[in-house]
Amino acid sequence: AILLLVVWRFSIKARRGAPALPDEEPKLLKLTAHLTHIVLYLLMVLVPVSGLIAWFLASQSAGEVHEIAKSVLLVLVGLHFAGALFQKFVLKSNVMERMVRPNP
Repeated sequence: AILLLVVWRFSIKARRGAPALPDEEPKLLKLTAHLTHIVLYLLMVLVPVSGLIAWFLASQSAGEVHEIAKSVLLVLVGLHFAGALFQKFVLKSNVMERMVRPNP
């Protein structure tokens, strides 16, 4: 079920794209956001796929990959959330609004 949600998310991103960060954002912040999104998407695929392999093929190594990737994903989601709050309340940017109401 999780993998289906990931595929659905990819289809939305393919159709709508992602809003560009404001021009006034520092380059390092833009790079960090871009790399974070790439790693998040990779982990969103790796976690369910490694879990399926571990379950159906009884692969201990896939199970270990699944557990590590799951932990990294949880930490990265927390950091991503903290970054969004930092954008909103410290930098006073409109990133949160763009995430909630993207351009159609």
